Amino acid sequence: MLGASASISFFLWGMLGVSIGALLPNAMEAFSLSPLMAGMVFVVWSIGFSLGSIIAERLLRAYGTIAVLAVLSSITALCAFFQFSVMHAAVFFAIYLALGLCGGAIFTASHTLFGDLFAERRSSALAILDVVFSVGNMAAPLVIVAILRWQWSWQSFYLIAALGFSAISCLFVLQLFGNRLSAKHKSSSRALEKKTGLEALPLLSIACLAIASFALGAVEWTQNVWFVTYALAGGASEELARFSLSSFTAGMIASRLAVIWFDVAGRSVFVLRFMLALALLGELSVVFGGADVPMLTGNFLLGAGIGGLFPIFLGRAMDRHPASSAALSMLMVVSLTLGGQVASFTLGALAEQFGVSAAFLVTLPVIAIMAMAFEASSTTSR
Repeated sequence: MLGASASISFFLWGMLGVSIGALLPNAMEAFSLSPLMAGMVFVVWSIGFSLGSIIAERLLRAYGTIAVLAVLSSITALCAFFQFSVMHAAVFFAIYLALGLCGGAIFTASHTLFGDLFAERRSSALAILDVVFSVGNMAAPLVIVAILRWQWSWQSFYLIAALGFSAISCLFVLQLFGNRLSAKHKSSSRALEKKTGLEALPLLSIACLAIASFALGAVEWTQNVWFVTYALAGGASEELARFSLSSFTAGMIASRLAVIWFDVAGRSVFVLRFMLALALLGELSVVFGGADVPMLTGNFLLGAGIGGLFPIFLGRAMDRHPASSAALSMLMVVSLTLGGQVASFTLGALAEQFGVSAAFLVTLPVIAIMAMAFEASSTTSR
């Protein structure tokens, strides 16, 4: 029940995260936001997410995993409810900052929880969270379309999210005070008291994991944010560009499902090298294929190559340093988020100078850097 509650929470966070872009036109109209100010919504969310991940480690040590998840889910429900009725842009931004703080902390807490509950199958367990998050990403646009078709207020989406997080909070509270799970909670709290932060890990391992996560975030968000623009600049039709992006998402989900199914194989260095090679091959096909089929298949291969890397990277790191699970999750989430932010702005700046077609080529060396960081991390762990 505890794992199911965390998984449902990730589904709701997947919906809430993707709603930023899906509801942005409505927010721009309602609050008279300029395009620059509208873009700051994602920046504010990302800053909150990174800070929340950093704060989470101390919260987990002090109060235990289940208590943190219960309280933060309640706060998230309140924030979503306030967002349902907000009338001013400043408050809208402030609430997204608060939601980001809660989201970053809940992600780190959930990763730590799954690492403790499923110590023998960490990678596949963590991949489950990624899969349900992706399903939430796909469900949110459908919910928003239904809300608008029924002529409800666009902010009704936040009311639905508030109800969902309220239910999840109740589930965590029930499990916190349940007799059987109380014992697990105490055991988890004792384990967390012994946990040390990143200072207990080799500096080179920290650097390699951070670089690999940063590069992973950069590649994923470059594809999500800039691929359609890149494809249109290259002469592709709007339908092909969006179908190709959907192919990328499908590849990511397929990769995460494969990690769940083939858990033991996923820990193999050979399999990881194959996935990294698949990602590089896919991006080469996207950039140099020059036709419909290479663009579609290349996106799927890229998604299949990188989709399962986060749970595998984190699971392998937790296997080597189980006492630092929370710190490792925090490091990866922050690095991944920063990678996405830096990539979005950097590619935009390069596109202004050289055009989006030339700027998009930067993804190839980033994938190579990710592969080299993984190799260096594998070497230091031997």
